[in-house]
Amino acid sequence: MAAALDTLVTLTIPADEHFWHTYGDDVATARAGALKLIDVTDIADARLEFAEVSTSLESLLMATGVPPSFEHEVQVLHCPMYREGQGGTIWLQPAGDVRNPYYGSTMLECFDERKALPVTGKASLDTHGKESISMDGHQPAPMEMESEAMQAPAATNGDIYPIDFCLVSGGKLGSMGAPVTIEYQGRTLKFCCAQCISSFHEDPELYLKKLDEAARNLGNVQGGQ
Repeated sequence: MAAALDTLVTLTIPADEHFWHTYGDDVATARAGALKLIDVTDIADARLEFAEVSTSLESLLMATGVPPSFEHEVQVLHCPMYREGQGGTIWLQPAGDVRNPYYGSTMLECFDERKALPVTGKASLDTHGKESISMDGHQPAPMEMESEAMQAPAATNGDIYPIDFCLVSGGKLGSMGAPVTIEYQGRTLKFCCAQCISSFHEDPELYLKKLDEAARNLGNVQGGQ
């Protein structure tokens, strides 16, 4: 990655001669973090460096777009658990199954927001809300932002999430901030906080039955209207 960034900054951006000056800090942070990750042995240090690299790459790719030669959509997903007291953090991955890298199998499917990164020549607004410049110098088109409700699979066979409370604690969703969302066996599940996800994984069938019952009740109510 460091070598790729070294090559990248030698390119000229026709529409903005100051482009690399503007995004130089992002390039430097991503490059330094990539080099540190080669030798890091402590998992806490690895998480920190990975988060810094991810944040810098998001800022850079929001401005340049993902090269069309990369044949997969690249998404930015938000993890509410790591750096929880600081608003969480992000990671980048190809579209598809959620694979949260910060806490391994315990929280592998946990996220609360995701969006698609722009493609070069079709890009978007940058992180400061300004129209970004693609690598070929053309002004890109607005990026398609995907909300949790648009992006994630339905929790049940219907389009409406059948409950407004946490499956584990019973607390109202949103009472502790934005609900924490995971994908489990192709279903979207919502919790009031990250801690409840661990409890869910101790007995998922119990909580899925609760959700299925709520979905059936919702269907009966709608059918009677």
